[in-house]
Amino acid sequence: MNNMKELRILADACFAAQLAEAVERFNTTHADIRAVVSTAGAADCLQRLKAGDSYDLAILADSVVAAAMMPEQTDGYYIFAGNSMVLAYTPGHILNAKNWREKLGDPKASIGHLDPNTDSAGYAAVMACMLADSVAPGLTRTLTNHPGRKVVTAASAPTDFAFKYRTECIAKKISYASLPDTMDLSNPAFNAHYATAKHDLTGDGKTIVKGAAIAHALTIPFSAEEPEAARDFIEIFLQNNFTAQGFVPRSEIAGKSPCRMHAALEVKKPPRVQSANYEDEADVHLLERARLGKRSRDLAKAA
Repeated sequence: MNNMKELRILADACFAAQLAEAVERFNTTHADIRAVVSTAGAADCLQRLKAGDSYDLAILADSVVAAAMMPEQTDGYYIFAGNSMVLAYTPGHILNAKNWREKLGDPKASIGHLDPNTDSAGYAAVMACMLADSVAPGLTRTLTNHPGRKVVTAASAPTDFAFKYRTECIAKKISYASLPDTMDLSNPAFNAHYATAKHDLTGDGKTIVKGAAIAHALTIPFSAEEPEAARDFIEIFLQNNFTAQGFVPRSEIAGKSPCRMHAALEVKKPPRVQSANYEDEADVHLLERARLGKRSRDLAKAA
């Protein structure tokens, strides 16, 4: 008879590589309990956790899900990393700082993104399109009404271009071009600007997700049967070099931190990462910062 206990983890699939390594290390060092991971998108994670499904640890692509759990399902969460939306492209459709607006404006182009009603990368893609007027007036309308824009899955045929997390492109060695940070949801300094983009996650007006810098978070629900083992797993998971894997450094607590050794955590400024064929990226970002800086501060004051 097998009496092995299980550490039940609910996680977004975007952390697959980091989780695989952490699970292997945890299971090697814990003889009496085995880590088991269930993956789900943002909407499914929210539904499961709000319904009271029993998990010992939730590792979430969007801190909005963790925030929605408070105070009934958890008393706090830890934001351990951020991310950015980029434009992936297939061979023969190279993007760079000078041509991406023209290329995406071509009505014959196909542009993919995940389902915004189920996946955080999906509604982040929609929000990026909503914020595109910060780059050029009329660009939001061009992207949101583009005849070639479509919802795709991991099994779909490749589109010419696709909105993705930068970390996915780095992990899978997919060619990509960066977007200005007024559009890519990477920079918390632009949160007032990002918040002008909204998405109704459940379609009933009850779960409106407001745009914000992408924040990946983890939390231990009240329903956890193995909270101490969950803290062990967190310590192993956070040993990943997230910066080297393309994540944006973040280290923030909301409520009570689930991390046992939080004070020992260190966030380092990442080296600048430039995508292939994107030599003018820095200049584009500087221009957009100058253009949007005042507007973002005005929005923050108005809020």
